[in-house]
Amino acid sequence: MVSRSAGIFIGMLVVVAPSARAGDELSYREFLARNLSNSSKLSLGMTKAEVTSAMGDFETETNDGPIYNPWSAEAFTHGEDTIEVLFYLVRRHPPFTPILRSQAISVVFKNGDLVAWGRNADAGFR
Repeated sequence: MVSRSAGIFIGMLVVVAPSARAGDELSYREFLARNLSNSSKLSLGMTKAEVTSAMGDFETETNDGPIYNPWSAEAFTHGEDTIEVLFYLVRRHPPFTPILRSQAISVVFKNGDLVAWGRNADAGFR
């Protein structure tokens, strides 16, 4: 049995909890909308930690299984530079089809700093 004061405390935690804590599960529609909205918070020169914080750490469930933020990532060298690319889904994929990169925005880091984001933003670094 929970004491009255413990019940009030637990109730207060629920009321003040943030809407998208690390690992929160969102509907697929909200997941896509939040990624699109959060991309407007980005600015050139941000670090990877700042970007991943701004974009959020949440997930969604689809018929094909769970999807996490970021959806995909890759890294490679381009001359002397290290390029990292994070992909965030912003558009729905049609039923019975695989998720494609064309449904995501790419967020590009050069030597740890944000240098580009948007649809196919990584193409110029390959």
